Amino acid sequence: MSDISLDFDYDRHYRTNDFALAVVLSLVYPVVAIDAADPDDVWFTIERGELTDAYMARYHERMLLVEPRELMDKMVELHDRMAEAERTIC
Repeated sequence: MSDISLDFDYDRHYRTNDFALAVVLSLVYPVVAIDAADPDDVWFTIERGELTDAYMARYHERMLLVEPRELMDKMVELHDRMAEAERTIC
């Protein structure tokens, strides 16, 4: 798995630069790549699943419920991966 680049397939992946959304989606679906070529505009590629669109809709409606500790653990994990991707580029 590469955190730098990935052949992007819209049917199999979802791509976002919204860190909070990436964290929430990564609770259910794996982040398969992180593009940190521009540290001010980091992109996350997440494996798409059956419920990806439903999770995104509930997230934007502020109706998605998550366990706080799990959310914080995933946030730290994703932040660490993002920092590693940035270091790899420099």
